[in-house]
Amino acid sequence: MSEFWLWFFAIIGIISCVLALLLILASLMPPETESPSDEKIAQKQKEALDTIEILGRQGDEKFAARDWQAAISIYKRVIELCRNVELKEVEKTSYDLCGISAMHLGNFEVAIFYFSKGTKEDAYLYNRAIAHYSFDNYLECIEDCIQVSRENGSYAPSFWLRGLARLEIGDRTMAINDFKKLLS
Repeated sequence: MSEFWLWFFAIIGIISCVLALLLILASLMPPETESPSDEKIAQKQKEALDTIEILGRQGDEKFAARDWQAAISIYKRVIELCRNVELKEVEKTSYDLCGISAMHLGNFEVAIFYFSKGTKEDAYLYNRAIAHYSFDNYLECIEDCIQVSRENGSYAPSFWLRGLARLEIGDRTMAINDFKKLLS
């Protein structure tokens, strides 16, 4: 045999040994964990959203019963869940629940954030307007109240709040007009 063939078979033998060693090492490694499927992710998200809704109702009940400590504790859990869950478009009302929770806790910046992402229903726009008012954002409060008036001209609390906000910025004439609308 020529020297070429000796080297050739030696290299083939080395390559075979390396491949065999790699196969052995691969068999000793733990199997890759399966990444969660879209169904599992969706299921976990649905469970979290259901929990947010249940806790939101419980917080509202405690708030209505004037059990402030319990309400604060529950609302804090709702906000924590809201921050940890990626809310989809379908679940816009979950943003509103998070906003209500934050507002009841006096965290108006967080409330405004969640109400801004939520639905455009009158009550939630009004809640966001209250949050803006409480945070001394009077112009934003007025804008939300105007939108509530456009969508539902008979939503009296929005006239009251808009009038108060206009008084705060010194627009007495428009504030009086809002209060007159409230009385008519």
